[in-house]
Amino acid sequence: MFPVNSVSAQEAAEESSNENLIIVTARGREETLLEAPVSVSVQTQEQLDTAGISDIENLSAYTPGFTFENSDGQAGGRSSSSIQFRGIRQQAGGAASRTGGIFFDGSFISQGAGLVQFIDVERVEVIKGPQVAYFPRNTFSGAVNFVPKLPGDELEVHAELEGSVGTGTGEQASYRAVAAIGGPITDSIGLRVASSYERRGADYQYANGDPNGEEDTFSIFGTAVFDVTQNFQVKATGYFVDSKDTTNAQGVSATTAPGDCNQTFNGATLNGITGVESPFSTDLSNSTITIFCGQIPDAAGFTATATGDSSGGFFSALPGTITPFVDNQPDGLGNEYLVWRANLSAEFETAGGHQIRGFVTRGESELSSLQDLNYGLFFNNTFAFANFTRDSFAELRFSSNRDERLRFEVGVNYYEQEFRNGNAFVPADFQDNEAFGIFATLDYDITDALTFSFEGRWVDDTQSILDATETTTDENSFQDFMPRAILSYSPNRDLNIYASFTQSSLNSVITNVDAVLAVLPDAIPNPEDFGSFTGVQRVDAFEIGLKKRVADWLNFSISAYYLEWDNQPFGNTFTGVDVGGNPAIVSANLDGESEYTGVDFEVTFTPTDGLQIFGSVGWVDADLVQLGSAGSVSALVLCPSAFTSTVPCTAFADAGVNTLSGSGNSPANVSEWSGAVGASYAFPIPTGELYLRGDALYQGSRFVDNFAYNQIGSSWKVNLRAGADVTDNLRIEAFVENLFQDDTLQNAGATGASFFAPNGGGFTRAFTSLPDRREVGMRLTADF
Repeated sequence: MFPVNSVSAQEAAEESSNENLIIVTARGREETLLEAPVSVSVQTQEQLDTAGISDIENLSAYTPGFTFENSDGQAGGRSSSSIQFRGIRQQAGGAASRTGGIFFDGSFISQGAGLVQFIDVERVEVIKGPQVAYFPRNTFSGAVNFVPKLPGDELEVHAELEGSVGTGTGEQASYRAVAAIGGPITDSIGLRVASSYERRGADYQYANGDPNGEEDTFSIFGTAVFDVTQNFQVKATGYFVDSKDTTNAQGVSATTAPGDCNQTFNGATLNGITGVESPFSTDLSNSTITIFCGQIPDAAGFTATATGDSSGGFFSALPGTITPFVDNQPDGLGNEYLVWRANLSAEFETAGGHQIRGFVTRGESELSSLQDLNYGLFFNNTFAFANFTRDSFAELRFSSNRDERLRFEVGVNYYEQEFRNGNAFVPADFQDNEAFGIFATLDYDITDALTFSFEGRWVDDTQSILDATETTTDENSFQDFMPRAILSYSPNRDLNIYASFTQSSLNSVITNVDAVLAVLPDAIPNPEDFGSFTGVQRVDAFEIGLKKRVADWLNFSISAYYLEWDNQPFGNTFTGVDVGGNPAIVSANLDGESEYTGVDFEVTFTPTDGLQIFGSVGWVDADLVQLGSAGSVSALVLCPSAFTSTVPCTAFADAGVNTLSGSGNSPANVSEWSGAVGASYAFPIPTGELYLRGDALYQGSRFVDNFAYNQIGSSWKVNLRAGADVTDNLRIEAFVENLFQDDTLQNAGATGASFFAPNGGGFTRAFTSLPDRREVGMRLTADF
């Protein structure tokens, strides 16, 4: 079948002679991984299978500068995912202000990216740093693109069966079945369909014996290609996922008794309005409640929720404002999901080598959830949540001949999103968002080895805030131009040195200033200086990189970067006496600032036939310049009143705020170091080959708050795999995941306080989704 976006004949010939060359589309065109002057990590489907990587959360453990977590610790399952590129992580925001984007075949996945499994992809590209021209939105700090596999020129059939058992306390049988078929229907039409069903057994259970963490997921993916003429191609891609789980975030009570924490906390209050910081110190040995003393325990210390059902809980039914948007609600604690996406594109290449491409897409996501917000402590406190998201996108672009010395591309696109989020506890979060963009790129070969590239996008981005009747109550729009300039030096196809500068913008979040003034009229001087929304978020990004290939035995890339994030939203909590004369605490989102300096490194070393050693390292020095955080741990532990300490702290009362400064600290849940190292060895046997592989995945320690106080320890997880070809078409594999049973948490949602202790006292708690435990299994794969 004719690939419209093909590389040149010379490049194709060189690629056929070197299997290490990988084609990527990170910049909206096909080029080799080494040629692309951006930081890109790529895994093909074969590489994903060999490593046992089945979804984006698994992938992030192998990818420097990128972290994806199915749960941010606030809720269980895959209902509140978190994405992080190079330390940039959203702490306050909404549907219009996500800092990173996940895409399927270039189409933005607004919800449910963690549900899309890697069963039939050509490759997955992780593009680090702001992407301003080639993706429609939410690429403020990076993007991930799932590129689906196309029908080939010959019939291909793939099938696999996998089964495993774990070592947890839940129902541990896990299995997965995958089937895919693709090939030509006629000389001009190709079709590929893949489907899978996966059941992941629970590693944990509730106190009544129900499984906590069981997942059931059915997926189907499809791709159709129609070569209308030799130069005109139409392509359709899409997926459908129906999934549910029985996961609830779990809690652990603090274990350091009153008087036993021999630490001194040195901090400062922050008035986000004036920027004034007021230092103070607290001797934590004076605490009169049980607390965490700087460390969150691993999963072994977390307790099961009292029951897996939702009976007796508060607010266990969905509110009427959200029920029209979702079809189902779980019978017990857990989540139900339904997501789909359909893409249609057309490409035409003129006789002169110019290309015209049109692209339209539409998708929907439904989530309904029942969560115990006491997280297994005290009594069942069940709340119902639901989310519905629908989005549409259209784009038209024109590209010049890529073989010319001067190359360009221009295009327009439009994106719209309906976002409906609600629960029975807080007002509905309903938004309508839209963005119109005009983009252009220019590449000029100054010499055969030196190329200057300029990319830019002008965007008109609007978010509309709706009430429960879907009436617009507020609106925020911004227009901005986002540029990127790149200078790359590539004297041959084995070396690329580049430097770039990028500016990117992102929409704002609601300030809540009006609500603050309604309660505390004097809390904000000059309130006219503050609108309904925070300032437009902006990041300035500087990057230098080097990519090198040495024959067929060594490939490596290294990139160094500096990012400055302005108008980063954060919560600022004010204290005082309300208009009725009562003590009051109320919060507003304000503008902050943070900086990030780091290095990403990847290497593949093949010293002999059959032996391959690979590794990656990510280092980031993330620094909060002006950003605060609040919560019960700050008010009851770090700056306590007489209620929880024998020596009260007066800093909050003196400053009139209830917010601690994070200045100079690392952001919450950001590790300074992360990495992966592994090796594989394959040798011939009469029926094909036998291979052995081992991987060790490292994540450094990280604080769970912006106070640089409580932290999660570092972790090493080791995976082993071995496989052998039984016949030319059949392979059998065995694997062990998390060999040494590392129970370190991925994150923790909070270290809040509660006063429902049986003895009438108080203690602090942390909550999170629990990590996967050791899994042992086998997989059978057939290809024809």
